[in-house]
Amino acid sequence: DNQRSIVRALRDLPGITISLDHDDLLIGYRKRNFWVEVKNPDRCLNKDGELLESALRPSQKKLQDEWEGQYAVLWNLKQILDMIGYDDVV
Repeated sequence: DNQRSIVRALRDLPGITISLDHDDLLIGYRKRNFWVEVKNPDRCLNKDGELLESALRPSQKKLQDEWEGQYAVLWNLKQILDMIGYDDVV
């Protein structure tokens, strides 16, 4: 549900490219790639704001455990911008 607004915001930022044909987003910034699974915080976080284990499909859990590259499960634009080190004027 929140992915559409995150994608729109990312596409509005200079220097960022994004592809949606991946699980969920493949983001390019400063010649680096970032793979992000976007979750809806209303359905996927516990009362302490932590990701519920049940929010991840088995394939996503496997990626977290075994993928040798970067892969993150996030739920808001600020998390994504912090992860990629976005420091251009927003």
